[in-house]
Order: sequence, then C-alpha cells, then structure tokens
Amino acid sequence: GTFIIAAVMFDGEIEVKGVNPECLESFLMKLSEMGVTYEINDGIFKVTSKLKDLKPVKVTTMPYPGFPTDLQSPMMTLMCLVKGSSEIKETIFEN
Repeated sequence: GTFIIAAVMFDGEIEVKGVNPECLESFLMKLSEMGVTYEINDGIFKVTSKLKDLKPVKVTTMPYPGFPTDLQSPMMTLMCLVKGSSEIKETIFEN
C-alpha cells in the first residue's frame, strides 16, 4: 500500500508484483473513491493517476478486513495533498 500511495503522490506509475487484491480490498475501495485508477492482472498491480484529479475521502481504521491502521499515516500524507477536506478516524488504538 505504501508504494502505491507514493506513486499516486508523485504522479508516477508503478507496477507491484505479487499483489493479492483480496487482502487490500478496503484500501483499494478508498483509492477508487478518491479517483485513483489502477489495474490488477495476474498478480501485478499497476497504478496511473494524476494527483490534481483526486477527491477527498473519509477513512475509518478497522480490524481486518477493514481499512488497515498501518496505512493510516501514508494515506494521511496523500490526503493532505488533495483539495478539500478529508477525514481519518482511528478506532484500533487509543490516543
């Protein structure tokens, strides 16, 4: 997830091999909601998006299969670069 977010942040293109989309379902749903475009073919994840085209989202961390708290920080960084108000709600850890 971190490499995918980095590619989106810098208007880059990345191919990640060995991706199991079922393990990243909630993360990929949020990326789609933001307007990130990607393809997954034979375990290869390819993303090509423009940062200027993305929309703000609301994210709530949850136990698997929900949005992973480990991706909260990288996602927050991406959200800071998107026009509009995004929101993250942490439900796994206190404070």
